[in-house]
Amino acid sequence: METEESRMFFRNLVDILYQQNLGWVVEQVNEQIATGKTQSKKVRAYRETRDRAQLPMRLGGEVELAETVPYTPQEQLLILVSAIEQAVSNIADMEDRVMATFKKISGRQTDMQIAFVGADEDNQRHSVSMQDTDRRTSANVILRHALHELRGRIND
Repeated sequence: METEESRMFFRNLVDILYQQNLGWVVEQVNEQIATGKTQSKKVRAYRETRDRAQLPMRLGGEVELAETVPYTPQEQLLILVSAIEQAVSNIADMEDRVMATFKKISGRQTDMQIAFVGADEDNQRHSVSMQDTDRRTSANVILRHALHELRGRIND
């Protein structure tokens, strides 16, 4: 995938995430991108000489150091795709497995809800019904396929 196309996909996905109230995913991705990636770099080291007639420093052997470099637009897009998988797709899978486990334990096949209560001071409550889980499961299959296709295009 070319640089400009990667940038366009990145911007479009960022817009979608903000529209879906997932701006926190974008913020975390932007933090990682701003940090850059670490790579090794070999440099020639200098060493002191004992002979005062020579220069005080002389070239020594190579030393491997770490440096931080910017991510390419393609790498930035891959980071965003991975973040979407973790924040959306993997959570939907977890919801589905939790619901399946509760269905098995309770013996109920319909009309079940799971309530999640926040740990913060306002204790926000979020409920998930079997219908929600079923709907998200089918949407998650489509999302996973689309992200897989996009990852393939990036890597080509």
